Amino acid sequence: MSAEVVSVDVETNVVALSGSDTSVVETAISNALAAYFDPNVWDWTKSVVRVNEVISLIDGVAGVDYVSSVVLGGTAEIYPAGADNFTVNGSTGDIELNNLGTLVGNNGSAHAITVT
Repeated sequence: MSAEVVSVDVETNVVALSGSDTSVVETAISNALAAYFDPNVWDWTKSVVRVNEVISLIDGVAGVDYVSSVVLGGTAEIYPAGADNFTVNGSTGDIELNNLGTLVGNNGSAHAITVT
């Protein structure tokens, strides 16, 4: 089976702990997201990318006080062409992977991380 890949982009606003270097925290968040959305380690049976899991991931990064918002989006990297492989759930904000074998990818260049 060929994998279908959805590159996930994350828009987040984060408040850093007092005394933390915001640029260091931003880089750490970016690295954590890259590791989480790595298609080489994504569980093929996992069919939803949950906003709450992403919030938890970011909140666990050193230097983060709290996460004030997270919005998920996706870009289809479709194999085979024409497949409809994800939807963003309007009520939860979760990304639903519609087809067996759909993996997530890291769309790091599209992440919008604001740390204050």
